[in-house]
Amino acid sequence: MKKRKFWYGFLEAGSKSSPVVIDRNMETGDKNTVFIYNHNKGEILKYVRELAEPKLRELTAQEKELEAPLKKGFKNSLNTIKYKVPKALVIPEKGTPSPKEDAVPEVIELEIKGLDDDDTDIGWDDGDD
Repeated sequence: MKKRKFWYGFLEAGSKSSPVVIDRNMETGDKNTVFIYNHNKGEILKYVRELAEPKLRELTAQEKELEAPLKKGFKNSLNTIKYKVPKALVIPEKGTPSPKEDAVPEVIELEIKGLDDDDTDIGWDDGDD
């Protein structure tokens, strides 16, 4: 399989064979599983990677016309996905700035309840005793 964001292919599984789409940016959160849009079922399903990957193949030249309906079906299935999709972690390579380094830091104001105005000792030891 080529390394593109979307991969269009065919899942060869006997009577359950189907054109499929894999969005490489959709992670299941488990390295042993993969999300695959199954066009015959009209849904994104979670497959066991070691069982599904050997049954995947590229679309043939005659099947290339399936890409447009596959794109549309995949897009529609995103609205009805039955699984919680974890957000992908973006970990920059060593030495490259993270996307948020240039951003203005977020300021969070916390209110601590239960302290009187004159009670400044909250039980922290700064080691200067």
